[in-house]
Amino acid sequence: LLLVRTMPGIGTITVSSLAAIFGVGGIYLRRRVSRNWLDYSSGPQDLSSKGVIVVTGASTGLGYEAAKEFAKRRATVVLACRDVQKAEEAADRIAKSIKPDRSGDDATDRLADPLISARERLDCSLPPLDLASLDSVEDFAEKLEAKYAERGVYALVCNAGVWMPMEEEKKTEDGYEIHFGVNHLGHLALIRAVVDRMMTKSKEDCRVVLVSSGLAKNGKIDIDKQGFVYEGRKVGVVQNGEDSIPPDDDSQSKKKKSHAPFAPTGYCDSKLMNALTNRHLATTLGKTAPHVTTYACCPGFCRTSLGRHVQFPFYKKLLLGPLMLMIQRTSVQGAQNIIHATLEDKDELESGGMYRDGQIAKEETKYMDSLDKDLPQKLWNLSEQLLRGRGPSK
Repeated sequence: LLLVRTMPGIGTITVSSLAAIFGVGGIYLRRRVSRNWLDYSSGPQDLSSKGVIVVTGASTGLGYEAAKEFAKRRATVVLACRDVQKAEEAADRIAKSIKPDRSGDDATDRLADPLISARERLDCSLPPLDLASLDSVEDFAEKLEAKYAERGVYALVCNAGVWMPMEEEKKTEDGYEIHFGVNHLGHLALIRAVVDRMMTKSKEDCRVVLVSSGLAKNGKIDIDKQGFVYEGRKVGVVQNGEDSIPPDDDSQSKKKKSHAPFAPTGYCDSKLMNALTNRHLATTLGKTAPHVTTYACCPGFCRTSLGRHVQFPFYKKLLLGPLMLMIQRTSVQGAQNIIHATLEDKDELESGGMYRDGQIAKEETKYMDSLDKDLPQKLWNLSEQLLRGRGPSK
């Protein structure tokens, strides 16, 4: 047995003793951190009579786990993904995970192969949904309407998103900054199409769910300068409410780059946009189509593939890995917030609210309340202008 050292009054400490101490400490920390996390097993269990549920980014992570739970509850789920092959593979895995249910009243369903039945409820037949291309969004929306106009859409879950280092200066096919274009504008285009063409015409209750983040508190939107549209917000000297780095100050730029924040500014800003869009939708739909409600949700700090494009030094992974395992949620745990916002009785929710673990997210709500009260409307107007092709010059 390897001896570590002898301490006066304590005796010899071994590696196994230290491992046991850290193990117990880790379990205690995990339980403390997770004690208030939502486990949404309630709500409707049979969604077969409702309209379809559309989930963007459903082939992996939070979207996959949410789609899986909806399918278990007998919903017809449209896996709206950029890569159709990955969507098909995800649908196959979901179908295989669903246990046979012979308890239904429909004799045909009882006699049918439960695996085939589950797989048929997972729809990957629509065109790819590439949120970085507004043409792709429009094509997907048209085909969705053509296929499900009669049945309708019960819920549109806007889950897909990107997290890219800002220094890479990634753009969408239409030339927008990648976080703004994918996380906000692409989803907004899809929301407008689905709500206007399908949800407002429905006689049944339906809803929009936008997956935001606690990082929305770090978001900033300068609606006058509009730098977030094409270039993204730069970290550095604050000028007129927006961070920027003077172009002629190379030393300042290097210094700020070395102290870049953990989360890309574009990501934080886009998550704030999701939450503000949610507020604006609730206000307008409450007047014109009150049967359509809208909610934002924060899934928490989750262990997913969202940050796969970020290069993280090995030594940091080695040092921070154990801590991350103790404080991060799994995709299943994070998805509970999406499932709650999608299925909870609307009388128990506030349309336009942002939720985490079954409750209004207080800090994020307080931050949004501190911003210009007209910001949701201004952001919506700018976004609609861009979608109509009359945006500000690049």
